[in-house]
Amino acid sequence: YKFESDSGDTRIIGTVEYAAPEQYGFTQTDTRSDIYSMGMVFEELKLTEKKFLISKWEKMVGKCRNFDPKHRYQTVDELEKEALSLE
Repeated sequence: YKFESDSGDTRIIGTVEYAAPEQYGFTQTDTRSDIYSMGMVFEELKLTEKKFLISKWEKMVGKCRNFDPKHRYQTVDELEKEALSLE
């Protein structure tokens, strides 16, 4: 999460390990920043069943966690569609 301090500077609050690179000043944050954070959570939820799903899961997580927002899912709907296709 970010907020503007009294001085007008943006300050980062939240869990550092889940923050997208752009939250550290690389680019402007947007919905894709949240998608990066979801990727971090997904990484912790590793699939253990059905080995063929694991590679698809890892690909999806990797796309969520891509350093460059342009290479992440552009919307949550896009991410949801991909996640549902894993079933």
